Amino acid sequence: MPAHPFKARILAIERCLMTKQRRSFSPEFKREAASLVLDQGYSHIEAARSLGLVESALRRWVNQLQEGKRSTNPTCYMRGVPFSVAGW
Repeated sequence: MPAHPFKARILAIERCLMTKQRRSFSPEFKREAASLVLDQGYSHIEAARSLGLVESALRRWVNQLQEGKRSTNPTCYMRGVPFSVAGW
């Protein structure tokens, strides 16, 4: 019986996903990326595409930055950076 026509393709994709390393970004980069949306009026999609990011990562960074700015606890801030952002 012949193999499933998509099996080779699925295996190739699985191998690619298993070997791909996760990129990491500095807190400064995340802050700047989030500020494109919050301060400069870019949409999440526009900003993510222009920076080569997936939209979900940018949305998470924007949400984290907003949560940090809303905090009323002054101990959450370190050098002008919300603690939740500094902890990235």
